[in-house]
Amino acid sequence: MNRAFTLIEMLVVVGIGVVILTTTTVLLLSGQRRVAKISAEVQVLSDIRSAQTKAMAGGGTQGVSFGSNAYTLFKGISYNANDTANFVINLDNNINLATAFPGSEIVFLAVSGEINNYVNGSDTVSVVDATDNTNKVIRFNKYGVAISQN
Repeated sequence: MNRAFTLIEMLVVVGIGVVILTTTTVLLLSGQRRVAKISAEVQVLSDIRSAQTKAMAGGGTQGVSFGSNAYTLFKGISYNANDTANFVINLDNNINLATAFPGSEIVFLAVSGEINNYVNGSDTVSVVDATDNTNKVIRFNKYGVAISQN
């Protein structure tokens, strides 16, 4: 009697392996996207708070200027593209930023740390994941405090 596996048995085992491998890969990749989005949200909020802290600590007026998938930390009352002291932060290609702040800038006044020219209703920053169109909206009050996040 020959003790070998049949072709059907081998195909079933290989098929089960492919299903397990595919499921694992999909779950790992979706987790990676989720981590990239959360990381971008935390980084943006942290850098906004850092700019405000610098303004309050006597570093002069500080601000953040938002682009589509990058933002710039700058010093002064308005963003100047030619200033070499600006610090540009590029986000993942699938992470986009949108803001309702006038001029796509948040400017913190020296010492008080309040948002310059604050307009109620134009006070949000959104971090959007382009792969699944989910977004996190961060709303600020006139004192530069993040008052709601969803």
